[in-house]
Amino acid sequence: MRNSNFIFIPGMYGMVGSSLYRYLTKKNKYFLHSRHVDFLNKSLLHDILKTTKIEKVFLCAAKVGGIEANSKYPLTFLNKNIVLIQNLIHELYNNNCNNLIYFGSSCIFPKKAPQPMKEIYLFKGLLEPTNEAYSLAKLIGLKLCEYYKKQLGVDYNTVIPSSLFGRGDNYNLKFAHVIPSVLKKIYVHKISNLNSFYV
Repeated sequence: MRNSNFIFIPGMYGMVGSSLYRYLTKKNKYFLHSRHVDFLNKSLLHDILKTTKIEKVFLCAAKVGGIEANSKYPLTFLNKNIVLIQNLIHELYNNNCNNLIYFGSSCIFPKKAPQPMKEIYLFKGLLEPTNEAYSLAKLIGLKLCEYYKKQLGVDYNTVIPSSLFGRGDNYNLKFAHVIPSVLKKIYVHKISNLNSFYV
């Protein structure tokens, strides 16, 4: 398997990862599939990565959820995301992967950041309390990439997309982000002939 260079998209079955996968398959790339890989299990991750030559990584994997889930389970969101990010970045580096794009989140900006948001506003204020744990974990990922690049010379970079919406999004009202949640509520209220709903 080492003879081919693979693209690895941890999180390739989520909204962002699956979109990247659909786009890149048009270019006939080889992919390392990870549906049944537990990124929290470092030794398993190590065993899988050591058998594959990875050319590029798009790190989309994360424990995600909407406001309600983030508010109720902050420890889960913080802990699982930190472990997942650390395991992946560390094991990818140990297996000679030098090219990584890490997907941050718009929620890593301070709650009261001026608009339009710019990178210089990062770490310049308090985060939104309802998803602070997730945001902190994503900021750790950003800094890990920055420090791996600075100290070890690898090409690890972070992109920070704005609020995303699209194919493969989560419409479960308990766990959805704002846009799919609002769309689902509009749909449910329209077919139920209700006049208003809570956002």
